[in-house]
Formats: sequence, structure tokens, C-alpha cells
Amino acid sequence: MKKWMVWIPCLIGCGGSADVRPPAAKNTAVEIVVAKSEDVSRPIKASGTVRAKRAVELSFKGAGVVDRVFVDEGARVKKGQVLARLDATEYQMGASQAKDSFDKAARDFERAKKLEERGAIGRMETEDAKTRFDVARAGLTQAAYNVTRAQIVAPEDGWILRRFVETGEVASPGRPVLQFEGGLRGKVVRVSLVDREAMSLELATACDVRIDARPDLALKGVVSEIGRDVSKVTGLVDVEVKFEGGENMPDGLSAKISCAPRATTALVLPIESLLGENGAHASVFSLDDQNVAHRQEIVTGDARENKVIVKDGLKEGTRIVTRGAAYVHEGEKVQLASLNEAEHAPSDTAVVIR
Repeated sequence: MKKWMVWIPCLIGCGGSADVRPPAAKNTAVEIVVAKSEDVSRPIKASGTVRAKRAVELSFKGAGVVDRVFVDEGARVKKGQVLARLDATEYQMGASQAKDSFDKAARDFERAKKLEERGAIGRMETEDAKTRFDVARAGLTQAAYNVTRAQIVAPEDGWILRRFVETGEVASPGRPVLQFEGGLRGKVVRVSLVDREAMSLELATACDVRIDARPDLALKGVVSEIGRDVSKVTGLVDVEVKFEGGENMPDGLSAKISCAPRATTALVLPIESLLGENGAHASVFSLDDQNVAHRQEIVTGDARENKVIVKDGLKEGTRIVTRGAAYVHEGEKVQLASLNEAEHAPSDTAVVIR
């Protein structure tokens, strides 16, 4: 009878428990980025309404019966065009009386000068006559002015937005008769922004304008006005963006703007490089000249896409571990997976806000 001997190798260690953890690798392979400055400003976007840059309410200086309104809402008008007129009968009568008073005062003044030359009256009487002449002249000027103000003329080329009165109504001084939009100053989009966004804009900042009713139009504009105070109700700041190509657009259209604020330089890091995040605090592994890793505490800001702004704790030019950071230990010497590519990777660069 043959006997067979079988050798069974002890693969997991005889008499001991199994330990399947791989031995710690020496020189962990990692990828890095080099901290560089870059622009982290973002476009400021908001929704608003289209308005005329200049819209005023026109009225008569004095009271009277409206004789005629020559324009309707939406009418385009030219500078100097008569828009509305009062019944000027009373004003013309007043001007006629003022002319008679002026003529009499002028005659009296001339007579007084001649009498003074002959010694018939004294200097005081002549000066009194001159005073009455000056008062009458001023009254005539005012009466003539009132006649001209019995009508409303267009102050510049533009459009009539609203009409408030009809023929035969009694207009009181200062009561709006027509709402006029000046065409020389163009159209604006009025938006309300939080204070931080408003303060990051400057006059003449370039903006893109989109009209909701005309999405096919790509209009260009600039910031033309920034409010000087914050609304007590909303806490927002009013901003106007003037744009070209909207001269014939009605007021009240919905629009969207996108403006490029002043550049803000900061340090940013890929989010994958962060370790142990706790609110605005996190840590990263930086490398020294010998490729030895050192844990470094940083203060972070806003996150944007796959990056986060670094507000404090990092210097420009520092090499930061990105991919593989979770497997690195303090004081460990690491191996760069692609040193040349990592040191010249502008898209994964870190930045500190200045």
C-alpha cells in the first residue's frame, strides 16, 4: 500500500490571526498644485425693469382752463413742439394792462426828468417816478412770461408716456398734464442689489442686457448710476444700467443684467485638497523642498464650482497636495505623481485674498 504525503503551506501564518492590511507604502504618490494669484470675481446678475433715463411730468405754471392737448400717449415729439395750451384770454388781458401801466410809467418818468431840469420839481420826485417805471417794466416782463407759460412745449426730442388731462378741464399750477420721456438720454434697466454687490461696481462697468420679451437681442450696456443710500425697507441699493438699442421699447419691460465687477485677486484651492473642514476652518498638506508633507491650518471663504477661496494661512507659491491627500501622514516624504504637470497647472491653483 502506497502512502502519499501532502505538503500544505501555511499561507496566513500558523497559530496566529489573519492580518490582511497591506504594508504601508513608502513615498506615497500624490498630485499637487502650486498656489498662485488669480481673479476670483464673479459676474453680478440681477433682474429689473426697463425705464427711461429721464422721465418728467410737465405742467402749467398758472391755473386756467385747458384749451387743447395736442398729443396722445405714445406720441413721438420734437424739441420745442407745443404739447398743450391753456385758454390764455386772462393772461393776455393781464399782459395788456401791464403794457398800459408800463407806457404810463415811462411817460411820467420822462416828464419828471424834464421838470427837474427846469427846477420845477426836486430830485426826490424824479427818483419816485423812476421807481414806478422800474416796477411797471418788471410787471410787463412777468405778464409776458405768464402768456408764454400758458402752453407746454417739449424740452427735447422724446415720447409722451401718459396724458393726465383733457380739453375743458381746469388745470391748477403744478398739476401734471403730461408725462414726458426724453429720448436723448436713452433707456436704462433699474435693478436693486445687496450692498456688497453694488459696492463692487463702478460707473461705466460693462454689462450684458437681456430683455425677457426679446431673448434674441444681445444688448450691451454700462453702469450709469449707483445709489448713494441703502433702502430702509429692502436693505438694497438701486443701480441703473444704461443700454443702447432700447429707444423704442416701452417702460416696464422685464430685463436681466450681467455685469463684470472690478477684479478681485485671491488664492483658491481645489476642494479635494481640504482635510478636516470645520466651518471656515480646514487643513491641507503642504510640501517642503524635500517633498515632506506638513499639515497646515487655513481659513476658507466662498466655494466656487470645484474650488474654495483661501482667506488666511497660505502663501503664494506653496505646494499643496491635492489627489492623495487623505493617505498622507504628517512628516511623510511623498512622491509626486506628475511633478511637471502639477507645477504648471493653472486651473488648480490656490489664492489668498489681498
